[in-house]
Amino acid sequence: MRRVCERPGGTPCYRCLGAHLRDAGTVLYILDDKFGFLGSAARLVFDLAWSLLTFFVVPVIIVEDTTNIRSILQESGATFKETWGESVTASLSVSLVTLPVVLVGVACLASAYLTLTGPTAWLLGSIGLLAVVIGIVASQVLGMVARVALYEYATKDHRVGPFERRDPSDIFPDSS
Repeated sequence: MRRVCERPGGTPCYRCLGAHLRDAGTVLYILDDKFGFLGSAARLVFDLAWSLLTFFVVPVIIVEDTTNIRSILQESGATFKETWGESVTASLSVSLVTLPVVLVGVACLASAYLTLTGPTAWLLGSIGLLAVVIGIVASQVLGMVARVALYEYATKDHRVGPFERRDPSDIFPDSS
């Protein structure tokens, strides 16, 4: 995010994209409210399509030299279309890595609320809340790092970080 903010035009571009998303979301919630099941289905389909289309928005803003929202969305969508399997795998992997921290936090919160009282409950509840927040923040940060690395590999065939020395074809060698 620091690189997005440092890039000339990066922050206004990111904010403008967020405003578009907020406006579209408002319209979809109105449709959801007015049309019941059909509105809910339309909102679900749009939310899914929008999240897939914008999966690589931040990496595009970081790596590419553009602030044109249409080209950013086109590049993000095209990259996701080319790498949808890797994108989904990266997202699930990051979620699975941070899930135990969040689950421990939720268990601590539940224990503090349901079984304990006094200072012990407050202490355990605070630890649980801290674990949940750390898990969510870590998931978001690791997810964005994975997206940037995947974007670099998909668009420039450039491996970054711990993937520099590994060839993707060596991960699952031929069994024949």
